[in-house]
Amino acid sequence: MALISLAACGGGKAVTITISPTTANVATLQNLQFTSTVTNATNSAVTWQVNGVTGGDSTTVGSIDTGGLYTAPATVPNPSSITITAISAQNTGKQATATITVVLGANLSINPSSLTLGAGAQQTFTVTSNGGSVTGETYSLTCQSSVSGACGSVTSNGVYTAPQAPPPGGNVILTVTYTNSSGTFNTSATITIQPSVQTTSGQFAFTLAGTSNSAPYYAAGAVSLDGNGHVTAGSETVNANGTVSILTFAGGTYTYSTKDQRATLTVTDQNSVTRNFYVAFANASNGVIQYTDTNTTASGPVSEQNPAQFNLAAVNGSYAFRLSGVNPGTPATGLAEVGAFSANGSGGITGGLLDANSAGTVGSSQTVSGGSLTAPDANGGGTFTLTSGFATQAFTYYVIDNTHLRLVETDTAHAASGEALLQSGISGGIHGTVAVILNGMSATGSLGVGGLVSLAGGSFGGLIDVNNAGAFDAPPFQAGQTLSGTYSVTDATTGRTAGTIMFSGGASIPIVAYPVNATTFEVLDADPANAATGPGVVSTVTTGLQGNYAVDISGLSGSTPQDVIGVANANGSGAFTGSLDITTPGSHTATLLISSPYSTTGIPTTTLKSSVSTFSSVGFNMYIIDPTQFFLLENDNKGVMTGTMMAQQ
Repeated sequence: MALISLAACGGGKAVTITISPTTANVATLQNLQFTSTVTNATNSAVTWQVNGVTGGDSTTVGSIDTGGLYTAPATVPNPSSITITAISAQNTGKQATATITVVLGANLSINPSSLTLGAGAQQTFTVTSNGGSVTGETYSLTCQSSVSGACGSVTSNGVYTAPQAPPPGGNVILTVTYTNSSGTFNTSATITIQPSVQTTSGQFAFTLAGTSNSAPYYAAGAVSLDGNGHVTAGSETVNANGTVSILTFAGGTYTYSTKDQRATLTVTDQNSVTRNFYVAFANASNGVIQYTDTNTTASGPVSEQNPAQFNLAAVNGSYAFRLSGVNPGTPATGLAEVGAFSANGSGGITGGLLDANSAGTVGSSQTVSGGSLTAPDANGGGTFTLTSGFATQAFTYYVIDNTHLRLVETDTAHAASGEALLQSGISGGIHGTVAVILNGMSATGSLGVGGLVSLAGGSFGGLIDVNNAGAFDAPPFQAGQTLSGTYSVTDATTGRTAGTIMFSGGASIPIVAYPVNATTFEVLDADPANAATGPGVVSTVTTGLQGNYAVDISGLSGSTPQDVIGVANANGSGAFTGSLDITTPGSHTATLLISSPYSTTGIPTTTLKSSVSTFSSVGFNMYIIDPTQFFLLENDNKGVMTGTMMAQQ
C-alpha cells in the first residue's frame, strides 16, 4: 500500500479558508481592503476574483489586486451586489466569499479647482456631489505657514478671503470635507496668492541717502497706505548738506504691480510740492525705496511699522547703530559711525560706546554719556540726542518696532542716515564667515568695500575687495592676496569687536564691529583715510540663486550719482532678467533689465544690463549670504556702486 504524505493534506486536516470582511458597502471609486486566512496548508496564497473573474473588471464590477485591495467602479453596477472570492492556491476547491454592495459615492467636485487671486481678494467656491449641491460640508486651509491668518480665511459657505500678503511659497490649499451615508469624502482646490495693492497697507518707515543739487542728501520718513491706492498720512525729515527740512504729507496716491511687487507713490507735502517715490517690495513688510525730483536722487530701505509700539516704553534696551554720511561743506568729507547705546524705556539714554571715522579723524571707543528721546508721534517719528566723547548729535528717528529704528542726523555738524537695532544674544561674540558691504568716502573719492571675511578664534581670513574711486582691487588691495590678522572683543557690554585685517602684500584695514545678534553686525572701516560703514551678516549658503529679488544699488556711475531699484529674476541657469527704476539727478527711467549673465563659480559675479547709458553694462561681485540675500560691489572700474538683493516672497 502506498504511503500518503501528511503534509500534502495539511497534516491530515482539511484546508480551510476565511475572508474578512464578509459583507460591506463600498462607495463608487472607493477602496476596501480584504484579507484571507488559510489554515492547514503549507501555501497560504489565494487568488482573488470579482463575480468569478480573476482580478475583476474596473469598468463594470470593480477590480481587486493580488493583495486583496478592491476598488469600486465609477458607477453603481446592476445588480449592485458583488461577490468577492478568495480561492486557495494550494487547494483550488477551497474558497471563501464575501458580498458587498456598491453604493453611489460622493464624487465630490469643487469649482474652481485652481485659480490665482490677488492678496485680500475674495472667491466663492461651489461644491457638488454627483452633480448636485451639498449641505453640511466643512472647509479648511493649509499653507507653508503656521501663523494665524497667513493662509487667509474661509466661511462655512465657501467664501474665501485671501491673506493681505502671500504666504511662503505663495500657495494655499482649500480642502472640503463631506460626509454622507457612504462615508466621509474630501476634495481640494489650489489657490495661488499674488501680491496686490491691498498687500501694501499699513505704515512704512524709510531712510534715504543720495545727492541733491550736487550736495549730499539724507532723509528718514514714514508713509501710511490704506490698501486701496491712497496715501493718507506721513512725514519726512531731510538733511541736505546740513540744511534740515521737516515735511508732512497731506495725501497722495499709489499704484502697485502684481507682476513684480513694484509700487509708485505720489505724495503732496504741506508746501503743495509733489514728491515721487518708487518702491520694490521683497515681501509685504520690507523692500527698497527711491526718491527723485529735478535735482535729487536717493534710495534706501523701507519697512512696515508696528503702530502699537509708537511709545517710549517700546524703545528699551541696548541698540547697535550705524550711520553713513558726511561732514557738510565744500567739499563734503566722509562720516562713518557705529556703536551701541542703552535706552531706558522712558526717554533716557544711559550709556554705550561708539566709534566714528570723521574726515580722517578716528574716534575709538567713545563713551556715550547721555541723551534723550521724545515720544514718537502718529507717524512713529520722534527726536533724540546722543552725547558722547565724539560729539553731541541730534537725530530724527522713526519706529519700525521695538527692535528697529530708522535714523537721520539733523544737527548742522553732520548729515547722515542709518539704523539702530536691538541687541540680543551677543555674548558669544562674532564668528563664522561674514558677508560685508561697506560704502563711504576715501581721501580720493567714493569708496566701496565688499567681502566674505572669516572670523575664528581671534583670527581673520577669507577675501576682501576694495573699489576706491573706481579703481577695483588696485594695489595695495589687489584680489588674490591671503588675508590674516587678529581681532578681539574689547567691551563685553556692547560686544564691541576690533581688529586689523592684513593683506599678504602689506596693506591693512582696521575694522570695528558691534553685533546686533549672533548673525548680524554693524561694521566700520576705521582707517583714517577711509570713512566707510555697512552691515555684516553671517554667510551660510553660497549657491542656489533662483527666483525674484528686490534690488537696491546706489553710488557713482563715473562721476554721476545714480540710484537703481527694481526686481531681478534669477532663472537658475545663469542669467538675471527683470525691470528697474534708474535715476540720476533730474532723470528717472523705468526700463527692463536686459538678460544679464551671472556666475556662482569662485567669487560670484554678474554684469547687469539695461538700455540706460549710465547702467548699460555694469559688473558686480556678489557676496552671497544665502539664496535669499546677497551684497553687490561694482568690479568694472567704471564707477563705485554698492547694493543688495533680497528674495521676494
